[in-house]
Amino acid sequence: MYLKKINKLSTLTVVLMLTGLLVKAQQQQASPDLTGVWIYNAQKSNLESYPAFVFPKGLIVKTSRDSVFVSQVISYAEGKITANTQPQKYALDGKPSEVMVSDSTKARLTFKISADRKSATKNIRLLYTNKPDQVLRNTNDIWTLSEDGKALVLLFTDQVDGSKAYTVKGIFDRYN
Repeated sequence: MYLKKINKLSTLTVVLMLTGLLVKAQQQQASPDLTGVWIYNAQKSNLESYPAFVFPKGLIVKTSRDSVFVSQVISYAEGKITANTQPQKYALDGKPSEVMVSDSTKARLTFKISADRKSATKNIRLLYTNKPDQVLRNTNDIWTLSEDGKALVLLFTDQVDGSKAYTVKGIFDRYN
């Protein structure tokens, strides 16, 4: 009888340990909670390296298990939000996808969650269709969620056709 109790306790201990490991693994797999409506905060942002740069008035972000959907807010007044109608979809696996921009230009897009699961990087390369090795424009966004989850920080780096790159910082406050 005493041995049966020990075996039951051992089995229970193993089950609890495995459950704990599964929960920890799921937490490590979780992506930053980017989902929500984010309103641009000009006072907290830094456009010093390129003052003419214009961030969208906000972002509407929806995430699924394997993708992120981003719409730009085109107007925000008195609590009313209007977004562009077609959200941009990015796969979260970091693999490039291509979209035709014009007859002679295509965009190669990637969106990847960092190894520490605290940020994401979006990259867009504009390429000539007849010269795939020549990059017209390269943009790189690093999206980081604040510790409290109330702000989204975007570090946006842009380089056009080999010119000097610039980086600007946009702060977006969580609306909902």
